[in-house]
Amino acid sequence: KKDLSAFFQPFSTDYRDESGSVEFVHDADGLRTDRAYVGFDLPGEADKVFEAFTSGRAQISAGRDGAVSTVSMSKVKERVIRRGSKADRPEPRSEEELMDDLHNWERHVDPEDLEALNGLGITHDILDEIFVTLRYQNKTFAAADQARKGERSHPEYARGDHYRRMVRLYVKTLLEVSVTPEEPGMLYEGMFPDGMEIDTSIFDDEKERINKLRMKTTGH
Repeated sequence: KKDLSAFFQPFSTDYRDESGSVEFVHDADGLRTDRAYVGFDLPGEADKVFEAFTSGRAQISAGRDGAVSTVSMSKVKERVIRRGSKADRPEPRSEEELMDDLHNWERHVDPEDLEALNGLGITHDILDEIFVTLRYQNKTFAAADQARKGERSHPEYARGDHYRRMVRLYVKTLLEVSVTPEEPGMLYEGMFPDGMEIDTSIFDDEKERINKLRMKTTGH
């Protein structure tokens, strides 16, 4: 298995599992034959092998002595699945596509909502730190959200949909709970007796506190 895995590694995007990707055929007595099935993780990887070896034959070194053997290869025909469906496999993505998927949370949000939040003092850099941190440090919105259907934390969602829903809900919630000195909200107004002037100095204090924190972290 180790020798076969090493031979097919150049045709595989991911590191090959020596134990799981090669299975030898055994006879009725349980003895291993000279036939084996070799699996590939991504579509097109097996095709690369036959593009390199158009005759379907290849020489593979095996064993401790490195003896070379000529082997014949053929593709296994896929069988029709009458019940259920094949596991969905993610297509390989470029580095640019991966980085865009990790950092471009804005594609999930209405630009007008971002503009409204910016007017409330919740700027792009604040949201960027929140969403990027969640994507990098919370597996629920990362690997568990990008996995195959049966392996995702929410299998009823499409790939990446859990993160998408979270971003939209987060922005929606911010808009719903955000207040201003002009409209402090019924909850804040209810803290003052009827007829008493509403003190909104807390908004200035909070603004000053946030600016000080920003100076410590960004320097401006």
